[in-house]
Amino acid sequence: MNCGRNRKPLSGGWNQLTDQELHNQKIAMLLLKKDEHFIIRTEENEYSLVILEGAVAFNIQSGEVGTLGPRRNVFEDLPEGLLLTKQEEVTLTAVSDCQMGIHYAPAPRKFRNYLIKKADIRVNERGTDNWRRKVHKIFWNDNSEGNALLTGETITYPGNWSTMPPHRHQIFEEGKEMPYEEGYLFKFSHPKGFGLIWQFDDNGQMDQAFSLKENDVAYVGGGYHPVAAAPGSYLYHLTCMAGPKRMSQARVHADYEYLLREQGMENQFTPQQ
Repeated sequence: MNCGRNRKPLSGGWNQLTDQELHNQKIAMLLLKKDEHFIIRTEENEYSLVILEGAVAFNIQSGEVGTLGPRRNVFEDLPEGLLLTKQEEVTLTAVSDCQMGIHYAPAPRKFRNYLIKKADIRVNERGTDNWRRKVHKIFWNDNSEGNALLTGETITYPGNWSTMPPHRHQIFEEGKEMPYEEGYLFKFSHPKGFGLIWQFDDNGQMDQAFSLKENDVAYVGGGYHPVAAAPGSYLYHLTCMAGPKRMSQARVHADYEYLLREQGMENQFTPQQ
């Protein structure tokens, strides 16, 4: 079971944030200065591109053109994104200095490309009390077709928890749990903001915690993975998921089901982020 956290220095252009840590999914960040160009060839993968800051124009070889952004930052504006199918080529041109979060995975089938604009983003609150957070669904099984990728965002309020109650998405059990790999790309509203992630499994073989800072990535190949935001800063994570069923369904750890019972949420809360 591969779980952990990567912290890497960033530079201009393509930054590979995970590579071999998970079996299928890889995560990257693209940093471009105004007027810089970058070409992505998807080859045998499908790609999810989400604008984190700034604006970028895109030109896909199949003829689709448009712009992602502008976005001031992940806390003030809603996201926009591209879901690119296999065997495509896209040229990106920075309209302003920009950052993009990217994840990709092998794609057996070819689908059409999808563009999601701010007006398409579904926003909802999840959880309650100090585990309440805001979720943006970007590419989901009910608004796009694809092989594996699901993409969303979560904004956790200062001092609150996300991915609560602790849950996993490790095995297939019809109606209860779907297997998929997951990665989180983190950002903070305060330059000194930080958070924590606890990763653990059912039998105690994995029990580890990591600090979280700006542009860190946590990767989850199984087990449970609650996240906490320290006081004084909002915590953001780009949720990058890849699974064979392209559906989010998670099992709550039995020890923490009481959180749902106490809130009367047993039949209405299926944790997704």
